[in-house]
Amino acid sequence: MFCCFLFAGFCTSKGELVRSILFPKEIMFKFYEDAVKFVGVLAFLATVGMIYSTAVLIMKHVSDVQNCVLFYSLSEKYAVEF
Repeated sequence: MFCCFLFAGFCTSKGELVRSILFPKEIMFKFYEDAVKFVGVLAFLATVGMIYSTAVLIMKHVSDVQNCVLFYSLSEKYAVEF
């Protein structure tokens, strides 16, 4: 008996493996979306904190140079002196 398959398609296990390699399903990780939201919230809080710190230091008549040193923590020595 002689048989010849002309087209088996992706119905076999090997065919499904080939299909999964050639045409992978699009994956959207929820973790990535949550991570972006988390970083956004942290950036918002940092911005609010910087604006608040700037307002407090302006009310205390601290110079711009001292503000920059305090914001960027360039030196603990300078932070203690102010």
